[in-house]
Amino acid sequence: MSQTPDPYSQGPHSQYPAAPYDPEGSGSQQYPPALPQRVSDPYMTPALPPYYGGVVRAPQNGMGTAALVLGILGLFLGPLSVLGIIFGAIGQRKADAGLANNRSLATAGFVTGIIGLVGWIVVLLLHMS
Repeated sequence: MSQTPDPYSQGPHSQYPAAPYDPEGSGSQQYPPALPQRVSDPYMTPALPPYYGGVVRAPQNGMGTAALVLGILGLFLGPLSVLGIIFGAIGQRKADAGLANNRSLATAGFVTGIIGLVGWIVVLLLHMS
């Protein structure tokens, strides 16, 4: 009679440790280890142990998006273009620091803000004369 090989003795998954044996069934040992439950920064993903890949921050793209929206609105409503310029500059700085990934959007908001402000000033000067 031929003996069948034990499928659990060798194989592609034999390099991983087996779950710890808990003869009492108390459940005091947890496998795999539990992930941390508390997060200090609400905008960060939970800090994971090193074998899970570490912490990944979400990009802070709000300033660039707001700059473009306010820059476009500033073309029609002049005073909003000032906010487009300010938010565009802040968005560009965040992109340069690596905190955001939409530098082109912030630049577009900055430029449309400048165009809107210049247009608003021209309209005011023409209206006053």
